[in-house]
Amino acid sequence: MTHVCSSRGASALPQPAAASMPTATLSHAARQQAVVQSAVSLLTVVGTGVLFPTLLAHACTLFDAHSGTLALVQDDGDLVPVTTISRDAASRSTSDLDEARLADSLLHRTLPLVIDCANDPQARQAFCDGGDCPLTIGFPLQWEGRQIGVIQLARLHGERHLRADDLGLLSQFADLAVAALVRHRALVAETSGDAMTVQLTQALQHVVNHSAQLSASLSANLAAAEQERQRLAYELHDGVRATLLGAQFQIEAARSALRAGSREAGLQQLEGVQGSLASADAEMSRLVRALCPPRLAAGLAAALLDLGLRWASTAQIAVTFDLIDEPVRLPEPAQLALYRIAQEALSNIQRHAAAGQAMIRLARRGSALVLHIADDGRGGAVPQGGVGLFSINERAHAIGASLHIQSPPGEGTQVVVTLPLPD
Repeated sequence: MTHVCSSRGASALPQPAAASMPTATLSHAARQQAVVQSAVSLLTVVGTGVLFPTLLAHACTLFDAHSGTLALVQDDGDLVPVTTISRDAASRSTSDLDEARLADSLLHRTLPLVIDCANDPQARQAFCDGGDCPLTIGFPLQWEGRQIGVIQLARLHGERHLRADDLGLLSQFADLAVAALVRHRALVAETSGDAMTVQLTQALQHVVNHSAQLSASLSANLAAAEQERQRLAYELHDGVRATLLGAQFQIEAARSALRAGSREAGLQQLEGVQGSLASADAEMSRLVRALCPPRLAAGLAAALLDLGLRWASTAQIAVTFDLIDEPVRLPEPAQLALYRIAQEALSNIQRHAAAGQAMIRLARRGSALVLHIADDGRGGAVPQGGVGLFSINERAHAIGASLHIQSPPGEGTQVVVTLPLPD
């Protein structure tokens, strides 16, 4: 073991048929949230007669489509349309697309198929007999290697091309649709009455809880990002900007002294300017180091030692290190997550703990790697009560680690992250 001690100074669900928002204006986070909302909405109607139109309405909303068709493979192998949506019946009637031919083609594919007559003469000839149709996308629905149906969506207005994340979004939705359809078929075939109600309620509750967790995670991440922006703004304003303003005043004083013929006073002011600029450079370097991911080539222990020494110097809090000597092979995402957890834990100590001493320990315990951050401050931290601890929890679970926080009032706080190591 290496033992180093640094002294002080080192809501209601949206209706699917509502007016859709063009995909070009949806942010990535909003589009993902729309998929989650679709999942919740679909599971409320699994096992009922409105699943099919609800599913297709969500697909049209996500794709900003004016019409769509859902067709399912029946027990006899025939592909039969089960529901159709058209928000512009007149334009649908003028389309030359052979929907049956497209559906049959999709049954022999695993990937979506885009029909863009305006830019793809081959597709126009194959599916529209040389005619024309709106931008259309069809994607197969597969379950355990079997085709169970297809969805066709047509976009009359808006963009005539697909963005890169359109196909990714529809792929996610296709997986969701397949899961809902398979669950629907099982419920209808095997259960009825009270048993179906119980299963539907359980499934709905699970997804609602998961949706709430995702929403909470998104809100916490946004809050953490905003908090970090404010912190940087304060540090830049109170630190670097104040130093630069001081340097400007010193330059004016030097100029005045030189004009008055006092060369020695001018040189003294310029020396002060040089010191101020060096101080601003050091402060900017510190901020950049805090923002940029650390170089972990030397290992996590070395990165934590560097982090702790720099933090101790800034926070004026003594830090004790207990770091393993032997290298532990970890994927870089896992190393970075543990580093950021330590960074956040130390930041919480500085802001909230009123501590006199902190400890950073990295140890191997059996087949697990344990990161332990502790302080002797006021304690009383609530694991779900702040953005910082929520961020630590998210990072730990993202790499498959467990998190334990102990913070009795008046007895300091301990943050313990346990990461199982591969055999």
